[in-house]
Amino acid sequence: MSVWNDIFDCLLDAGYDVFQPASHMGECVKTYIVVKHGTQTRHPNFSSNVQLYDVLIYVPLNKYGTLEPTVNDVERRMRDLLPKVKPTGNKTPPYYDSEVKGYMVSIEYKNYRLERGMN
Repeated sequence: MSVWNDIFDCLLDAGYDVFQPASHMGECVKTYIVVKHGTQTRHPNFSSNVQLYDVLIYVPLNKYGTLEPTVNDVERRMRDLLPKVKPTGNKTPPYYDSEVKGYMVSIEYKNYRLERGMN
């Protein structure tokens, strides 16, 4: 099982509607989450890679007041994946996405992977 699947399943088990990128269609009529791969970089001091993941939280336009408590709950739920998946500390401010008619906050997480072929 991949780390992406672990994140997806963790949030799904917490009761959220969770989607892979580009699979949610239409307007945001209820809270949902998109889990996607971010960038991957080589760790500067070790023979491992840092894989980033983005957790995008969407709430409907008329539910802005639920955004902060939802973000806090997602962060709390994601602690179940420690130490495998750790927050980077990067979190976007609320952004209004006119395409889905909802507000979005993105939280970034990281996972360290041993680079194959390294001695």
